[in-house]
Amino acid sequence: MFDMIQTSKPTERIQMLTTKKIVKAIKEKFGVDVQMFKGNGYYYFIGNCLEETKTTSVEVYTINELSLEQWMNEFKQMM
Repeated sequence: MFDMIQTSKPTERIQMLTTKKIVKAIKEKFGVDVQMFKGNGYYYFIGNCLEETKTTSVEVYTINELSLEQWMNEFKQMM
């Protein structure tokens, strides 16, 4: 009778990040162990590889403001 018309557009799947996923990706990419914590308006990293680094925080309110690739770039700048 009526032809079905597909009206929905394919959407990108948004990956919900967690500190665990980011820490795991850092371990895989850089081979270092770190911990990641949430502060008030920022996230910060702690680890032996960052002892001489002046800045270990990233100013974002929510973890998903950055993609996983952006988190990797932020961490790389700290090393």
